[in-house]
Amino acid sequence: MKRTACYILLLNLLIGCLASNSSIPAEQLMGRWFWTESSGGIAGTTQTPKTSEETVILEINSSSIKRYVNGRLESTRNYTLEIRESLIYGDSREMIIYENGMREMFSVSPGELFLTGDCYDCFQSRYERDEN
Repeated sequence: MKRTACYILLLNLLIGCLASNSSIPAEQLMGRWFWTESSGGIAGTTQTPKTSEETVILEINSSSIKRYVNGRLESTRNYTLEIRESLIYGDSREMIIYENGMREMFSVSPGELFLTGDCYDCFQSRYERDEN
């Protein structure tokens, strides 16, 4: 009986993990985002649009992220959303995986997007949603 209960518990955990991998809500990322600050790197610096004299806008759709710097398109990168083990934290995190293999953890709260490079000495950046 105990063995059966253990198998049922293990099966439920496995199903829960598999279900969570397919339920990353891409819609919450989509839109236009204005950069407000970044911090990190070896020196632990903080940059803002004022200190860097740059405005950065991300336009995110279901398959690509366009990055504009001072109104000029700087890059277009295709991506997928996956749950992967973080190199920094060692646990599973929602990540943006770019076609070149780079990856960023992300979190979205009402009106805010946080992107954190999944590497040591990477930056964390904060963006505000364009509500227009």
